[in-house]
Amino acid sequence: MKVPVRRKAHAALAVAALAQLALLGSARRSTGGDEKTRAPGVAEDVARDVLALPKEDRPFARYFTLSHLAPSGSSDDEIASWRAGLAEIVASLSWKKKVVAPAAVGEARTVFRVDLREQGWTAETWKTIVSRYPYGLAHASEAARETGSELPWVRADWFVWAALRQPLYGEVLGLPGSDRELEKLLGIDAAANREKGAAPRAGFRRSGECASSATTEARSSSLSRTVSRLT
Repeated sequence: MKVPVRRKAHAALAVAALAQLALLGSARRSTGGDEKTRAPGVAEDVARDVLALPKEDRPFARYFTLSHLAPSGSSDDEIASWRAGLAEIVASLSWKKKVVAPAAVGEARTVFRVDLREQGWTAETWKTIVSRYPYGLAHASEAARETGSELPWVRADWFVWAALRQPLYGEVLGLPGSDRELEKLLGIDAAANREKGAAPRAGFRRSGECASSATTEARSSSLSRTVSRLT
């Protein structure tokens, strides 16, 4: 079964961005050093932004950063590509009908804020992201105190690279373990769709996802999402 994505347009753009950005970023990503040493201004930028928020909103603020890319030699175009990729992937990892793009913080537009509530994420979702994060070191900071997160920011390029792969993709979306549970989550009644003739199928002699031939079945959802199933 193919993994469902929030919107077909976002999925196509995100996958394309991922392929391009992975090539650009694989050589850029450092194998060592935490955020404080690689991009010393991030903690200050995040703290400044958090303190500007209403107190009741601060626990829900989390951040993605690209501040480390310019010192590593990335061009403005490369950074802009990562910025666009982040927006697409964050949108693809939300069940919310209204997509809210990460908000740029500061003139450099290399730090971005998301609100957990707008994404449909929780503090536990963010803990899961941080648990998979290989670069950051938790340290006491004003931003950490205000948000309640030991590490309230992660690198956007890493997130773009990691978030469309398992296990993080499924963990962030909270995907169930079976197709039946997934159909229930998506509001899909496969049997009813077939009875009504609302389950069009297509066959392929060659499939890019498996060695044998394949068929796909389109299923309508009450959440206006499209899910294809390979058989």
